[in-house]
Parts: sequence; structure tokens; C-alpha cells
Amino acid sequence: MNASLFSVPTYAKRWLLGHGLWLFGGLAGVLSACSSENDKPKADEPMHTLIFMDKSLSLNTNQAYAAQKYGQLLDDIVKNNVRTTGDQITVYYIHENTAKARALSLTVRTEMDDVTNASPTDVEAAQAAFDLALQREKARFRKQLGNKLAQTNEAVSNQRTDILASLSVIADAAADGQLLSVYYFSDMVESMPTRAGSATARDFHKTPPANDGQADEWAKADAKQLGDLALGSPSVRIVLPFEPTASRRVNNPTVTRYWRTLFAQFGADDLEEE
Repeated sequence: MNASLFSVPTYAKRWLLGHGLWLFGGLAGVLSACSSENDKPKADEPMHTLIFMDKSLSLNTNQAYAAQKYGQLLDDIVKNNVRTTGDQITVYYIHENTAKARALSLTVRTEMDDVTNASPTDVEAAQAAFDLALQREKARFRKQLGNKLAQTNEAVSNQRTDILASLSVIADAAADGQLLSVYYFSDMVESMPTRAGSATARDFHKTPPANDGQADEWAKADAKQLGDLALGSPSVRIVLPFEPTASRRVNNPTVTRYWRTLFAQFGADDLEEE
């Protein structure tokens, strides 16, 4: 049999080569896009928002600047983090006994009706009903959060500030496997005596880190003392109460450096400060 009958002309080879690569590239792009979409958090995946509100003497959240700043952030949290059934907001107070200071626990109870076999009109109506009920829950959440922010601490626990204890709270929340966002409404000035079972104690009111090098050194040492805490990969946002004109003595950057390094030791290095 003549093999030339089955040979492919040169122009055909060029067409197959060019269009074959194009088709392969297009397929690869589709697969890549699908992979990227799968990696993204789903819009209806419940989120846990953990808020630490400082209730020690060094911070007064009712002062005008701090109240406005924190109030606006609470608006943003409710708007952006309360989206679907199962979303949670938990508030802990920071003071001498932070680990036992859960002050508020909220969970979205609103549910979307099953619209599997519904008509487009019924789907639209169900969505509208869900949105309305969710807005009511948001309004209730915002009021309760505002009340907790304004609450003052007159107890003796206001004499100390145990921020390090918040890491065990984060670890417990991370164990649930939900998306986790963490906020600190605090000046981040740790102020504790010697900790039980620990050779270290930090009182940044008396002795803040002298420089970035010492902040890193202390943070790494304290991370070892705290042990193997699994924080997951939460987003961590430190919201300081200081005005932009605050001096270095008031808003000490080495204190923030300490916390940034400490969180990095536990893998939660996505830390924002404002």
C-alpha cells in the first residue's frame, strides 16, 4: 500500500500544530480557572469573627477618637462578615483574665428556603425574604456589639492586660475549621506579672522592647513558652486607639513589632495594623 495516501500535507500539519496548541492552551486555561475557583472561599461558607476588646485601664474605648474608629470598624465587620447562615461573631474582653472573658457570642440563624425546584419568581421572593431577615439580625448584632464596646470594666481585673492569653482562644476557634478573622481593639500593651508555669513575663508599660531586635527576640522566646498552638491561617487585624499625631512614647512601634513576630511564629503572618 502506498504510504503517501496516508501522509499529511504540510499545510495541514501547520494547521493541526497551531490549532492543537490553541485548543490545548484553552483547555489548560479552563482547568486552571476551575482550580482557582475551587481554591477560593465559597460565598456561603460560614465565617467566625473573633473580636478582642481591651477593658484594661490603659484604654478607654469611650474616648472620642477611639469610639469613632472602633464604631466604624464594627459597622464594617457586621456589613462584611455577617453574610450567611452559621456566621459567628464572638467577643472576648482583654484584661487580667482574658481566656475566661467571653462577653458575647452571636450566630446567624436566618436560613434561605429550599428553592431547588422553585420557579424564578419564587427564588427571587425567597432571596428577598432571606435578605430582609438577615438585615434584622445584622441590626441586632450591631447594637449588641456597640453595647459591649461601650461597657466599662470597674473590676480589679482592669489592672492587668493579658493579651498573650488570647492566642489559646484563637487556637480553640481555629479547631472548628471555619474561616477565621481576628480583630484586636487594643493598645496591645501587655502588662502581666510572672505567668504560672512560665519563666517569662511582659509588662510593656514598665519595660517595652528597646528596639526591633529585642522585640523579635522576646517574641520568639515567648512563642516557645506558649507551646504548640495551632492558630490555622486567620487574618489578624490590630486596631490601635492612637491618633495619627501620637508620640512614639504613646504608640511604640517596637510593641507592634513584638506582636507581628509572635504571630508569625505560629504561622499567622497575615497581620494588619492600623
